[in-house]
Parts: sequence; structure tokens; C-alpha cells
Amino acid sequence: MADIESKPSFWDKVKGFFASLGGKIKSLAVSLGEKIDFKKNKWKIIGYGGATIATVVVFSSLLGWASSGDGEEKIEVLTVSALAKENARVEYIVGETVIPSGFSLIIDGKVQSDCAVDVDTTTAGIKSARVYYQDGNTTYEGYYPVTVFGVRHLDVQKAPSGVTENEDGSLELKDIVVWAELSGEPKQLPLTEEHPDWKSTVVLSAQNYTVWQTEEANGKTVTLKCGGSSVSFVFVTIGGENYVLNSTARILSFNNASGGDEKLTLYVFETESNNSDGDKGASGKYVYVDSSGQERVYDFAYYISGWESHFVSGEKFSNGIVEKQVGDDLQVTINGVVFTASHSAWTGAILTLG
Repeated sequence: MADIESKPSFWDKVKGFFASLGGKIKSLAVSLGEKIDFKKNKWKIIGYGGATIATVVVFSSLLGWASSGDGEEKIEVLTVSALAKENARVEYIVGETVIPSGFSLIIDGKVQSDCAVDVDTTTAGIKSARVYYQDGNTTYEGYYPVTVFGVRHLDVQKAPSGVTENEDGSLELKDIVVWAELSGEPKQLPLTEEHPDWKSTVVLSAQNYTVWQTEEANGKTVTLKCGGSSVSFVFVTIGGENYVLNSTARILSFNNASGGDEKLTLYVFETESNNSDGDKGASGKYVYVDSSGQERVYDFAYYISGWESHFVSGEKFSNGIVEKQVGDDLQVTINGVVFTASHSAWTGAILTLG
């Protein structure tokens, strides 16, 4: 079997290089010494000294290069135990931002409280929260179980009275009360006091949802999103007064059946949700714009008894409006101008029957 020639190692090459370099410097020094008639033994000392200095300089440079490696420092990750205090948030709703307070690590027998926390809240389920702390080139990490709930349904108990913008640019809905039906039964999130037996329905706080707004032709639309569910509110100004609608669906634009430039829009503030509570029903405002662009506002009222609709704006407010159903469609006459809305359009805006 043929002998395999072993390749010289990196350090063998370095030593060989230095030996070769030292010999060349020595030969050069001796040659120069002979030419300028120095004593050989004296020049030998100078030559060896020069070779040694040159070797030290070159070796220092190479050693620095060799020790630098690929220019990256190694980060050591050590797994340790993670703890959560009683007040630590271990329950979240899909999409929520994680709150790191209350989580700690045990490092060398001591509690390290100044930790960061990462949790995947994009989907519902039992998740492993990564609790970690970095000390120089060492990262300590541990894992703690948390629960992320999905949202099945949002129920607006009280519409916001307004919207304000905070210094950081975030939006805050004033006086809003929203309930959320979750995918499980939480232990930390607050249940509704009105229905304590509803174990999966919680009262949302501002940290549970996100809010954004868009400018629309009919007003400013503000959307609240929690989990995969969302609700929108429309802030409108009618006749110099500010109003809040609980959905963009509460705005009904009519067709001008007379063929003119006049326009009619209905804004529904309260919908009809109970067909057995008498004449308590929907309310809102008609906004009529004539051909010259002049705007006029009329009160709107409606209720349903059983399955019979009652449009009572003219009767209740004596405002001269004539409302009637033509087939299933709604026909409204203002100042002799006839407007119409399809059955699906007007029922979608006015009714929210369960």
C-alpha cells in the first residue's frame, strides 16, 4: 500500500516561512558585511538581530491576522430556566403585542428580571414564549408556556363618542365598550360582569386591539381590529353636529328616480333590532342636497311590528317627507323629487334583527 504524503499544517508553513526569511536576511547581512569590511562575527550578531526583529514583526502581523479568523465573534447561547410572576401576562389574543414584564430567568442561581420576551401571536394555540437575556457574547434563554386565543365574534356594547390621536400617533376610541367571544376560556382576561356564566366572553381593553382611520367621502371611518375580527365606526358631521355610526353599512345612498341632480343619503344612528317592542325602532337623519348644492337635514324614524314595516318620519316629525314601500323597495319623496332604494339596501342599513 503506497504511503500517503501528509500535507504540512498551517503552522508548519508559518515556521518554514520564518526559517526561510531568517536565512535570507542572514545571508544578505553577511554579504553586505563583507563588502563594507565589517568583522564577520559582529555582522553576524547584527544580522541575527535584524532577522529576529523582522521575524517578530512579521509574526506579530500574521498572528493578528490568524487570530482574527473570519472577523466574526462567536455568540454562545445557554439554556436556563424561565419563570413567570403571578402578574405576568400568560394569555393573549391573536395579534396582541407581548408584554415582557413579570418574566425572569435563573442564571447562575440568581434571578435575572430584565429580560426580553418573544411570542408568536399570529395564530391561536398554546405557544412557547422565549424569554432571553444577553450578557456580552452570551445569550441566556428559557421557555414558558402561554396561551393565544382566537376571536369568534365582536359585540359593540357602546359605540365610541369620539376618537383622539396620542403623541405616538396611535388612535384611542373614547368611551367605547366592546366584548369579544374567544376560542377558549381565559383565566386572566376580564369576563363580562353582566354574564358571568359566559366563560369565553371578555371585555376588551385598548391593548387588546388595534385602531386605524381612513378619510371617506361621507366622513371619517375608524376601524377596530381584534384577532381576525373587526368593526368600523363612521364619524360624520350633519347640520353642524357630530355623530357616530356603528358601521359603514348604516349609510344608505338613494337613487334619484326623477333624473335630476338632487341627492339623498340616509344616516342610521340606531337600527331596528327587535320586531316585538312596539314602535321603538330605528332613527337617523336624511341629508337632502338640491340641484344648487344646498343641504337640508330631515329626521328619520322607522319600526317593524312582526314582519310589517312602518316608515313614520313624516308622521312623527311633520317634516313633509313621504315614505312608502313599492313592492319590496323603499320610495322617498322630498320636495317633489322621488328617490328609491332596493330592498337589500334599505334593510341592510336599517335592520339588525337577530
